[in-house]
Amino acid sequence: MYCLFRVLEKFYVGDLTSNELPVYLEAGEFPRTLKKRVKERFKQLGLNGKDARWTVMRYFWLSLGVVFFWYLQTFAYSNCLVGCLAASFGLSLFNAIAAFNMGHDASHFAVTKKPWVWWLVGLWHDFANGMSQLVWNHQHTIGHHPYTNVDHADPDIITAADNVPDIRRIKKSQRWLPRYFHQHVYVPLLYGLLTFKIRVQDVIILLFLHKNGLLMFSPFIH
Repeated sequence: MYCLFRVLEKFYVGDLTSNELPVYLEAGEFPRTLKKRVKERFKQLGLNGKDARWTVMRYFWLSLGVVFFWYLQTFAYSNCLVGCLAASFGLSLFNAIAAFNMGHDASHFAVTKKPWVWWLVGLWHDFANGMSQLVWNHQHTIGHHPYTNVDHADPDIITAADNVPDIRRIKKSQRWLPRYFHQHVYVPLLYGLLTFKIRVQDVIILLFLHKNGLLMFSPFIH
């Protein structure tokens, strides 16, 4: 550790006087002790918290479902409106489940201890859903979890500017409008269009903004 600090001293440029994002106190004795005991208990029982045998099977069936319904929609029922719509519903369902399972697991490095597996699962998520796993990693893992529901820090609760009414109200800092009485009716319908917004937003974040809310990142360093 001493050698590490000696190396870091060569790159010292100054001290931070302010922070863009909230800074929390270090974890206390309880979470450190709990984490240590759980790790020791897993070792005693011979358990691997990242054992992916059953997880891989789930990924296989999800991926097979995506390919199956894509085939039905694109080829088998391409000339049948009812069949095409039914297949598109199945494709949407399996794509959504794949995103919530595969993409989410990859962003938390929960599938084995091999980075290439995380990358491969995330790549499949990119291909199947047409969204960026890189943007998702930054938004969810680096942004949402450290700053869960913290206004102006959690990318998941970014809304329109303070002087611009948002389509829905999800936090106390937003100005109240009478239409929010009915948001439980119209917002679920609008969320069906969220997929189009995300695809455009990912490209803008990756190529132009290089930030998501206050969260800065470079797309070319990974």
